[in-house]
Amino acid sequence: MKPVDKRPKRLLLDDGLPQLVSETEGASVRAIDRVRAIQAIVATMEAAMGFEDIRVFFDAMDVPPETDDFGNPIGGSKRQVIRSFVDHCQNAKLLDIAEQFGLELNLTSSSIAQLGESKYWSADHFRVFISHVHTEKVSAANLKFSLQRFGISCFVAHEDIDPSDEWRDEILRCLNSMDAMLVILSSDFNASKWTDQEVGFAVCRDVLIVPLNKGAQPYGFIEKFQSYNTQSRKIGEVAQKVFDTIATNRRTRELLIDNLIKLVSTGSQVALSIFRLRQFASIAGTERGLGKAA
Repeated sequence: MKPVDKRPKRLLLDDGLPQLVSETEGASVRAIDRVRAIQAIVATMEAAMGFEDIRVFFDAMDVPPETDDFGNPIGGSKRQVIRSFVDHCQNAKLLDIAEQFGLELNLTSSSIAQLGESKYWSADHFRVFISHVHTEKVSAANLKFSLQRFGISCFVAHEDIDPSDEWRDEILRCLNSMDAMLVILSSDFNASKWTDQEVGFAVCRDVLIVPLNKGAQPYGFIEKFQSYNTQSRKIGEVAQKVFDTIATNRRTRELLIDNLIKLVSTGSQVALSIFRLRQFASIAGTERGLGKAA
């Protein structure tokens, strides 16, 4: 008989916080981690499988679909079919599914995880950490302001941190809970003691990294990424490009869509809600698009 491997398994979700799971203990997953695990599984399966493959997979996993009041499986779009299976899965089963699709990543330091959430993120917004040197603090602040309209909350260390805060811990909180990173690559970017460490943190967490060329090209671990030349570009153009990049990336699209839905449905500023609705409708390839806004 093959011995049972009781070593903890690991699942690292989009916010980078690990959840250790033992064969004998079952899964331990926070509510937000469960939501993001389901989002990641749905996005991956939607891209990789057809309807019949989805049903065969879950049948082999012994996972029944959610049914309506008459006992019929809930159908509709491919995403709805997948969610009808995974939404009611036990956490241990979600972990198994995620591992089969290669969604297991490196662990983040538990001491960092214990720092908790940052107070600087805007509620229901997509979270972006802007890595930059001191000479680009104005550019970073302007980009932060412009991206807010798109439902994207940015953290800019030089501007955001209160003098009373323990700034190293606050930066770690934001790095550990960001959904993506913008890197303003100025000619003096690698002269900083901190920027390369911030980028390395993002690489280890495997979050989306968007390099912005402002006099320098990506290097090191992010050399493979295509940069966007921001020189001579208006800040609104750069913000739109950043939004489009996030909206078309497999790892970030679903979360961005969900955030936009929440912001539009609860927004009190009509003009801003219309702008966000148009951005939502412009996201190509989503079954939740509303078509071309008037």
